[in-house]
Amino acid sequence: MNKDKTVTIDELEELIELKYKIDRIITRQFFKKVDVDSSGDLAPGELVDFRHEIRRFVTERNSQRPYDSTKSNDQDSTHSESNEEVRK
Repeated sequence: MNKDKTVTIDELEELIELKYKIDRIITRQFFKKVDVDSSGDLAPGELVDFRHEIRRFVTERNSQRPYDSTKSNDQDSTHSESNEEVRK
């Protein structure tokens, strides 16, 4: 954070890439999304929003199941429906 208590995209890109292994392009997309005043830097409130966006992205990315090439999408949905019926 700068002396003026804002964060620039340049400051965030390297940090996010190193910590979360997120491409800089994605970091820029989230930055633009939360920079509601289009100032080119994030004020404290915008920074909180940015952090939530990044954490949500990382959580979703990490929760993805590995791709199983032996199953088609149809098989997955059928299997899910079968499991749902068993639970009822």
